Amino acid sequence: MEGRARMRLTTIPIHQILSLAQQFCKERPSRKKKFGRPLIYPEYLILTLFALKQVYRLSYRQIPSFVRDELGNIPCLSTLHYRVKKIEQERFEEFLRWLSKKGAL
Repeated sequence: MEGRARMRLTTIPIHQILSLAQQFCKERPSRKKKFGRPLIYPEYLILTLFALKQVYRLSYRQIPSFVRDELGNIPCLSTLHYRVKKIEQERFEEFLRWLSKKGAL
C-alpha cells in the first residue's frame, strides 16, 4: 500500500466502522437461516460493537458508555452478550479479514 496511509480501526470514526460493517453484511450475507421472531438489532451493529470491544479492549459493561452518544439505540448487555455468542467465531474472523483488506486494520 505504497503512497496510501494505512488506517487503523482506532482512528476511524465509529459511524464509518458501522457503515463498513453494513457493507460487509450486504456483500457477504450470513449463511445461517433465522427462524422465529425477527431480530431487533441487525448483525452489522453486533459486529461493530464486538469489533470495538476487541480493538479498544473494553468489557461488555464499558461498551454502552463508549458508543451510546455516537450510535444511540444499542442492545442491552444481556442481548449483546447473547447475540455475540450466537454469531459464529468464523464470521467475526471473516469480518476482521475483510476489514484488513479494506485497509481498516
